[in-house]
Amino acid sequence: MRRSMLFAVQVLILSSLPVQAGGICKSGEYFSDYNQRCEKSVLQIGAGDVIESQTIDQLKSRWPVTRLTLSKSPAYGEADKKIRSYEGVRLRDVLASLLPAGESIDNYVLAVTCLDGFDPVLKPAILNKLKTSEALIAYRQTGISVGPGVSKDGLWDLVSAPWGIVSPGPFYLVWSDPSGTYWEGWPFQIKSLRLIPTKKYNEMLAKIEPDPEFMKKNPKSAVESGYDQFRGKCIICHTLNGFGGKKARGDLMSIFKQLKQPGEAEALIDAMIKNPPDGMKDILDVKFSPADINHLAEYLRHMGQRAN
Repeated sequence: MRRSMLFAVQVLILSSLPVQAGGICKSGEYFSDYNQRCEKSVLQIGAGDVIESQTIDQLKSRWPVTRLTLSKSPAYGEADKKIRSYEGVRLRDVLASLLPAGESIDNYVLAVTCLDGFDPVLKPAILNKLKTSEALIAYRQTGISVGPGVSKDGLWDLVSAPWGIVSPGPFYLVWSDPSGTYWEGWPFQIKSLRLIPTKKYNEMLAKIEPDPEFMKKNPKSAVESGYDQFRGKCIICHTLNGFGGKKARGDLMSIFKQLKQPGEAEALIDAMIKNPPDGMKDILDVKFSPADINHLAEYLRHMGQRAN
């Protein structure tokens, strides 16, 4: 018997579900732990270079609304016995709409970016679990009330992350198979999902990886830390050395190769994050510490010098 059958699991596909009341945010919003305010729940979904922003209403109109009930989640630890139900859209439905006709998921990876900068890549070994189990891109937990241990928007039980107690919203990937971890298939605070051919993904990383002299140092170099920041928080929208998202115009290498004075790169990044232009407002909900900004500047300055 498969391990997932040992746990209480129920999957329901529903044509319409009522919006949960409670919390301090409106329907279709979540409370940002980083900005301490309500923000619209928007998930960026795409394949290759084509990315679309989807609100919860758009997700519900595009794919069947599904509810998944389970009695175990890696985010809550072995001792937690609470049965939780989640509402969202099935990962298999989303992937089916993104995967080119005749292609196998074995040749693709799913690149995930999260609001905290975590950027897991779900490889075929994880995605193939969909053959025997269910996965839900959840936009809310059902059947909870505002109170201790619940997010301010009333949508989630709080989870223990490596950096503190947080809400898993706006989107949380949950599985009927309870195996796995936050790093292996169960990311939360999801911002984007992007299906990429494995070959292209490996080529992309090679194009934006810093020179070897900066990699795998102990402690980690500022340039490599900035590379981590860029890969996790920026590449979904920005192009660097010909690879990355197409939402923002221009290649960042051509911009940063011109910034040669001390502090110029840091000042530009700080200004863009704190006072972004209209097309970049969603960056306000992404976590950046002063050290993150400095490391990102070191990385982009290094890449700019490579362009020179």
